[in-house]
Amino acid sequence: PVLCNLCGAGLNISERYSVFLIAILSVTRAIALRMPLFHINSRTVLMAMLLYFLFQTCLACLPLFHSKLYFYDKVYTVCTWYLDDILDFKTQYYLYQVTYHFLLCITFFLPSIFVVSSCVVCVISLRKTRIV
Repeated sequence: PVLCNLCGAGLNISERYSVFLIAILSVTRAIALRMPLFHINSRTVLMAMLLYFLFQTCLACLPLFHSKLYFYDKVYTVCTWYLDDILDFKTQYYLYQVTYHFLLCITFFLPSIFVVSSCVVCVISLRKTRIV
């Protein structure tokens, strides 16, 4: 159980954090292409990375706060936990839906907006720039 908890939490954090890091990389690259002389404050970037890591660590530890453990799911072959373990789907349906969609939006949808918009900015910037 201890190894499954460590692997589950590590995988949970790393898959979401990698999406966030790609978003950070895309935004800083777009800024560097659009405004080459603009200094990107590395302290701000590192602070954002640290805060998001702490946020994801708290989410990964959420089952432990409710005295639940990660378990091995044979279907998906991964150590995981379900939101059903914390919130009762039948009695707390609205809270369950809001929490589920909020977590999905924060961890995957929101960073993808930054990635796509940064890619569009980069493509437009590179098309306008003539290489001699």
